[in-house]
Amino acid sequence: MLKILLFCVGIVIYPVGTQAAKHGTSLGDIRTAFNLKISHHGLFKQRKYLSGLPFPLHSSGHYQFDQNLGLNWHIEEPLSSHLKIEADTITQYEDGQEVFQVDSKKQPMLALVNNIFLSVFSNQWQQLEQHFIFQTEVTQQGWQLELQPKENFLRGFSRSITLKGSTSLQYFRLVESNGDKIEIDFLPSLNRHAEQ
Repeated sequence: MLKILLFCVGIVIYPVGTQAAKHGTSLGDIRTAFNLKISHHGLFKQRKYLSGLPFPLHSSGHYQFDQNLGLNWHIEEPLSSHLKIEADTITQYEDGQEVFQVDSKKQPMLALVNNIFLSVFSNQWQQLEQHFIFQTEVTQQGWQLELQPKENFLRGFSRSITLKGSTSLQYFRLVESNGDKIEIDFLPSLNRHAEQ
């Protein structure tokens, strides 16, 4: 199930500039310096790197996020798919029909993955501090967070998570424990997606 989720929701690197970087900046300082906004909708380009494959798997689409309703992840290319991530469930739809639903309460690791993605999209990074060690870097152009898992059971799933942005999240990378990697670029939204 985790492999399916990570394939469907996989986060190109936006440089943080050439100015001298400040390391160890607090999460609050990042919010204040960049007036950080929640990205409610937008486009994405995703790459999934798998060991044994000489090239990444590409996908693209759009997303919608609501703090009450969760994250809707719509893959448009190469195949159409819709994944809905809520606090307690993950549901996949094909052609508008529910294909499967998983109750994350019954799977603690899946619940944690849900929490990671929802915390990232809502900018509630402090919720992740109990599970990850944060390393921060800030320049005049943007910020970067590097998350290293604290617990052994998390290290069995992920080596690191990297977030980059300026006034909103622009890049997400998750390196799995086996070396597989997901990278996602977040791009400005088009009006048609904001209304869907």
